[in-house]
Amino acid sequence: MRLINNVKGKLQKLRDSGWEVLLEDVKKFCNTHSIEIIDMANTINSQLETYTDDVRSDERFEGILDLGDLAKKMIETMKNHVFPLVYRMIELALLLPVATAIVERVFSVLNIVKTDLRKKDWI
Repeated sequence: MRLINNVKGKLQKLRDSGWEVLLEDVKKFCNTHSIEIIDMANTINSQLETYTDDVRSDERFEGILDLGDLAKKMIETMKNHVFPLVYRMIELALLLPVATAIVERVFSVLNIVKTDLRKKDWI
């Protein structure tokens, strides 16, 4: 339980102080180790724009109704290799509901355990 409270505290501290401190640390690390810092916003926007134009002109993508079908079609057509950032965003969008549900279940179990421990006067 302490570990969860610890992590929650650190996340809140990051939210309160903003992400600037973390980003500055990452930039310092990258500069120290000669790692190129990519402007992800421009890279993703550019790739997404090119991807949108490409898919709209590709008849193999007609009739797709959801993200799951889109991800499958990207793999079939090898566009997941051509547009890796777009494919990664689709993967993340597909995983988000699962990840959220898992976290909610964990917290539900923790509440049950805490309630049982309180009943036994352990907390």
